[in-house]
Amino acid sequence: MKVSNKMKIISMVAITITAIVTIACAIVSNPNDEPSSTEQWQQKYPQVFNNVGYSKLIESAEIKSKKIAESEQKIVSVTNKFGIYDPVLQYLITHISNESMLYASIRFQQYNQLMYMSDSVESAVYYAREGNLPLHCMDIISIAETSKTIKNISQIMDADAFYRARITQTENRLNLKLIGPNMPYSRMDTFCKTGNY
Repeated sequence: MKVSNKMKIISMVAITITAIVTIACAIVSNPNDEPSSTEQWQQKYPQVFNNVGYSKLIESAEIKSKKIAESEQKIVSVTNKFGIYDPVLQYLITHISNESMLYASIRFQQYNQLMYMSDSVESAVYYAREGNLPLHCMDIISIAETSKTIKNISQIMDADAFYRARITQTENRLNLKLIGPNMPYSRMDTFCKTGNY
């Protein structure tokens, strides 16, 4: 009788300790927490940041960010090497399972980010045109997925006052401007197939 009581107490203590450890681990490593540094992004999503195929997206972001004026470099919530708004990258990585779609979506959002941060109409138009290629590639993979992704990205960015103001400013600048692709669709198809964009 005494042995069974001891076993019950030991079992209850073990269950309590397990519960405490589980809760503590959940608090420390909540999968919904957004990374806030380059190192955290690489630790949380090694499948993306250690992927050789994504290195050109990172290189492209680094090169283009050097061309942005100093006043434009005060971008809020950009701690990732792709140079796009952190909550948007978090959404893309966690909601898009198709590798080609994820790549095209990141590339498309890089051009959007540059377009929104542009201080001139000319540069905003340039980045809007450049974004047509990855957008076309996204459509080739899935028009429905592209539509859903763009809608959700818009909602995420619109929730941030800084980006909402930049987006409104950009839309006003580009109002009534025809922004078509830089190349024929057949050539765009070729780039999309090779992933070389």
